[in-house]
Amino acid sequence: MFKFPPKRRCNVLDERIEYILAGEGNATVVLINGSGGPIEGWHRVFEPLTGFATVFAYNRPGLGGSGPPAAPQTGARMVAVLRAALAEVELAPPYVLVGHSLGGLIANLFARQHPQEVAAVVLLEATAPEDIATLSQHEGALHRHLGSLLRWISPPHVHAETEHLPATVAELEAAPGFPAIPLRVVTGGRPVMAWATPPAALAARRVHQQALAGLSPLGTQLIASRSGHFPQFSEPQLVVSVIEALAGLPPEPAEGRSNSTEGADMQVRRIVANIATAEPARAEAFYRDLLGLELLMDHGWIRTYGSEQPMGVQLSIAAEGGSGTAVPDLSIEVDDLDVALARMLAAGIAIEYGPAIEPWGVRRFYVRDPFGRLLNILQHL
Repeated sequence: MFKFPPKRRCNVLDERIEYILAGEGNATVVLINGSGGPIEGWHRVFEPLTGFATVFAYNRPGLGGSGPPAAPQTGARMVAVLRAALAEVELAPPYVLVGHSLGGLIANLFARQHPQEVAAVVLLEATAPEDIATLSQHEGALHRHLGSLLRWISPPHVHAETEHLPATVAELEAAPGFPAIPLRVVTGGRPVMAWATPPAALAARRVHQQALAGLSPLGTQLIASRSGHFPQFSEPQLVVSVIEALAGLPPEPAEGRSNSTEGADMQVRRIVANIATAEPARAEAFYRDLLGLELLMDHGWIRTYGSEQPMGVQLSIAAEGGSGTAVPDLSIEVDDLDVALARMLAAGIAIEYGPAIEPWGVRRFYVRDPFGRLLNILQHL
């Protein structure tokens, strides 16, 4: 069982803040909890993160060993306290901000107000500003009853962050635009209490999550397909890999960002195959269930499947597919061809070629996906 490093405390802006600090690395990762979530909510990702970064996690006023809030906890106040705490413990920017749930509002506002201090942002099942008003309009009777019951059992502090959400949203609306920095929005693929949530509310939140990814031209949404509201619990490896990828990026210049390409260098980082279809959802049974790819992004009109395996950038230009076969639309390398073949046969998918051992050192077979694309499934020998 992982044990957190000893908790420490600092006093900043009349607030008593409890925090933990560990790890070494060129990147500084700042973990921002959701509402009511203590430091312990990061227990499955904290230790792996310290393997490549300096990691700071803290309890906002009113949580854990932090003192009660000394002032209304609006977004601007929470950003100011966080910046003061980081300065107090001598952690210099730039930071990789990781905000979960309501913590996403803080990360969002921090990046807008202080773009020169932020290298990248990760939003985990984050609250979007639009959620505050829109989702309350679609709130079901069960949610309202539970909310009222909780407030009756444990009345919130007058300065609590949940009591000042409209002010936080107003501060976000008045803030400068989100900077052009790397942004990853990790959305759970299994909404919590979906059975008790009106379809309109679920649809609104999907739109809001997609909009978060669009805040930056360097933004991407990833679907944590096995997660609800806490990807850091259910898919910690995914969360760590997302943060590690951003932590390893070279820092952008803090000032003077320009669109000019004069004297600039460029490398191809990824090549993505695009398959045209009117029914993207039909890919699920084939590419996820049979080939084991994860659903990384879902905008409705496009679905992206992928793997956490590191891959090189390759593009093949061919006159034929080898051994007298047609040129396949996609070549997919697997680590066990027999398992892939057995899955295809069990699903009743016709094998159009092979399995065959080829003179260039691969064993492979051809099948067609649900959209008629010819796939070359292969394993290197």
